[in-house]
Amino acid sequence: PENHSMDVLYKYLNIYRFESLKEAKMQIAVWRQEYNESCPHRALGETAPAEFARQHWLKQEFRRENTTED
Repeated sequence: PENHSMDVLYKYLNIYRFESLKEAKMQIAVWRQEYNESCPHRALGETAPAEFARQHWLKQEFRRENTTED
């Protein structure tokens, strides 16, 4: 999946003509944020990273709340 993401990024960069290096960096940052937050990743069970992190956090909270100290 990660190699595929780089292919997609390179295709994206080849489609657009950027007016400046600053604009290109901004567009890459937008793409990277979307990829890291919204796109499902095979390594995460086809879950988007933001959702995977949210689920992990909820599981940790559930464990803390249900752990009794004797």
